[in-house]
Amino acid sequence: MDCIPLAMGARRRRMKKKEKEPELKMVRLIKLSDDHFNGVHPNGIDAGHVAMGFISKGPVVGERFYIGFEFSTSVVQKIINEDTFKTLYSTYRIIYLPNVPEPRKTKKKNFDAEKFGS
Repeated sequence: MDCIPLAMGARRRRMKKKEKEPELKMVRLIKLSDDHFNGVHPNGIDAGHVAMGFISKGPVVGERFYIGFEFSTSVVQKIINEDTFKTLYSTYRIIYLPNVPEPRKTKKKNFDAEKFGS
């Protein structure tokens, strides 16, 4: 009786190389100007507003620019230079910051209250 390994295709799909995660860059985003709301943005994000966080890619025309999960701009309309871009309503500058390595994970030690006189 011949045995055909039917599961080989599924195994090969699982064994494919994992896709490399995008490199995150830490940035500070500064709103240079409010080009639409005349200084009274409905969410309080007026000129001078600063947002900090990690990005996986730079601004792309036709897409919102995200910093982490907390902040996004309106749709990018024009990239002025490598660190300045315009959206539907504002102009922003990106400042790239040095990445800080994640803290090392250590095992938690049990707290011994007797050693500290408690």
